[in-house]
Amino acid sequence: MRFFHRFLIAMVCLCAIGCGGSGSYKNVEGTIAVKLDDGILACSKITSLPRGYSDIPSTQIVVRDVNEEFLIEMEPSPFNGWESRCIGDTWYNYFYGEDLPKHDKYIIDAGRRGEIFVDAEDFEVDDDGAVEIFSFTIG
Repeated sequence: MRFFHRFLIAMVCLCAIGCGGSGSYKNVEGTIAVKLDDGILACSKITSLPRGYSDIPSTQIVVRDVNEEFLIEMEPSPFNGWESRCIGDTWYNYFYGEDLPKHDKYIIDAGRRGEIFVDAEDFEVDDDGAVEIFSFTIG
């Protein structure tokens, strides 16, 4: 019986440290790519996003848990809108945040652009330890 109690205490301690979403992701990032018309609006022919997409570089992203509780706000990169972020026929907009509490699922809210639901198991971690929590293309 003593062994069982020690085992149970050890399991509770391990879960308190590593289970159930404890901790946080130090640096999180996301990308909204705008696919431009290959001919008329290719990156080489424009210096900013066209009407209808011009709000995207300055969009503030709110991340909430599935209970609608606010977790963090992701800021747009100061480099959004520079022509160097446009490659081929796609304009890339980057967003950054810090200290996202670990959960299994999240709501990514892009204001008037809508919401998406994401699973933490789909996150991608880069070599520097930053976690990409969303990446999608519109246009």
